[in-house]
Amino acid sequence: MEASMDDYQEGNDDIIDTRDPFKCTIQIQSGMNNLREIFNPLLQWIDPVFQFVNLKSGLADLFQKTSQATTFGSNNFDRRYPTKGTTNGTGSRKSMMETQALSLVLFLHEDNNPLTAQQIQAKLKLPPWKYHHSQYLGTTNHQSSGKKSIARQDYYSISANLPLWAISSVHCGNEVLRFNIFTRDHQAMKEFYTTLLHDQPTFDRHHFCLFTIYSQPGLCIQLSLKHDQALLPIPVQSAFLQLRVHNMSEISNTLTSSQFNCPHGRTGWWTTYDPDGNFILLQDDQHDNNLHNAEIGSSQSSTDGLTRPRYQSSICSSDSHDSGACSGENEDGYQEFFKKQLPPSISESIIV
Repeated sequence: MEASMDDYQEGNDDIIDTRDPFKCTIQIQSGMNNLREIFNPLLQWIDPVFQFVNLKSGLADLFQKTSQATTFGSNNFDRRYPTKGTTNGTGSRKSMMETQALSLVLFLHEDNNPLTAQQIQAKLKLPPWKYHHSQYLGTTNHQSSGKKSIARQDYYSISANLPLWAISSVHCGNEVLRFNIFTRDHQAMKEFYTTLLHDQPTFDRHHFCLFTIYSQPGLCIQLSLKHDQALLPIPVQSAFLQLRVHNMSEISNTLTSSQFNCPHGRTGWWTTYDPDGNFILLQDDQHDNNLHNAEIGSSQSSTDGLTRPRYQSSICSSDSHDSGACSGENEDGYQEFFKKQLPPSISESIIV
C-alpha cells in the first residue's frame, strides 16, 4: 500500500552521512533452507547480497528451549501476563491479537526497481506468505480534531517464529529499509534503544518513534518502535537484532536494571534482552572493530560495503512513514560462530 507522507522532514543531498550503515542489522535463523529464495524478491533492490538481513538457514528454532519467562530487570516476558502498558484501555486482553514483535518494512519507489512495490506486494499474497494484520496510516483532521485513515500497511508472515514483512510504495524521497518493533512498554523501550543507539529519535510521538540509523541519497536505514493497543507483541524466536554500540561500559552503567552477558569470554560481544523481552546481540565498536567482518564474512566496515543498484538522485524528503492503528484478524490470502555469542540456555538449543 502507499505510504502516508504526513510527517515531512527536509533532506539535504549535500550532507554525507558518516555513520555506520550496518549499526543495526537483523539475524534470521531458521531450519527453512529456502529463506533466501523467499526473501530475494523483496530485497533484490535494497539488500541484494543480504548484508542488512543476514540469513542463517539450516538451524533449529533459536529459542525453542527458552519458553520460560526471560528476565530484564522488573520487566518479565510472559504472554499470559503481559507487562504494564499492554492492555487496550479497558483492561481486557481478549480483544488483543498476538503478533510477532519484530517486523521489516520496505518503502520502495514504483518506477526504478526490478520489481515495483505493487508487484512485490502481490508476491506476499502467494504461498508461503499469509496475511497477518493491517496498520492504518492516519493523519490529523484539523477540522474535526480527529484522525482519518489515508493509507494502509499490510503485514504478512511465513511463520510465527519469523518477523513480519510489509511493503509500501513511495513517490519521492528516500527508499527505506526499516526494522520495526511492536512494543508493550513503549516508554521503557524508547529509553532503552535511545541509550543503546546513543541518539535521540528522529521522529517521536506518543505511540511511535523512529531512529535514523543511516541515510544517503536514495536509501535510509531506520529502526522504529510502534505501540498499538490492539496488539500483544511476542518476541520472535528465530530472529534478533544485532546492534553496534559505543562504549559498552557506559551503557551498562546507565541501564542498571539490565543484564549484559559477555558470551564465552568473547571480548567486545554482549547479549541482553530489551524491556519487552526481545533478545539482542551487541558489538562494542571500541573492541575488535574488524571482528564482524572477519568472522561473519560480510564487508560491512564502511559505506563501500553497500551493494545496491544506482540510486535515484531525485530526493525530496526523509519521511517517517508513521504506521497507525491495527485492524483485523488472521486470514487466508553462524552456524558455530553465533552459538558462541549466545548464553548457554540459548546456544544449547541450536542444532547445527
